[in-house]
Amino acid sequence: MTCDCFCILPSSPWMNTNDPCGISGKWKNQLGSIMEISCQDGSLSGKYSSAVGVAVGFYKLLGQYNIVGANNNDCVVGFSVAWNNDVMGNSNSTTSWTGIHYASEGMIHTHWILVRYMEPNKLWTATMVGHDVLKRI
Repeated sequence: MTCDCFCILPSSPWMNTNDPCGISGKWKNQLGSIMEISCQDGSLSGKYSSAVGVAVGFYKLLGQYNIVGANNNDCVVGFSVAWNNDVMGNSNSTTSWTGIHYASEGMIHTHWILVRYMEPNKLWTATMVGHDVLKRI
């Protein structure tokens, strides 16, 4: 996933240098999936554990963020997970989320797209789309 995102410099008085994006920490979606992330210099990194499907354990998460405005902790985010870990191996699929963090709500509203490998004649079955609301835990 690529994104040309930029971060406001940490000299802003409202910004917490330990959490410049306002979303570092642990989050849970409406289905019970868990995301743990940290942010620095416009980049997100962390891990994701899905509560649905056949995924077991945590998977590496990478993404980017962009602070909205100069006086708040709202930001737009984009992150992806390749479903490949030591527990389950390679599931030949990826999911990407894009969304908005509203600091006043303490939630991240996202839409996601999951693509799994399929032979060309079954390509129409390769994609699923949905939405998640993540709350800080």
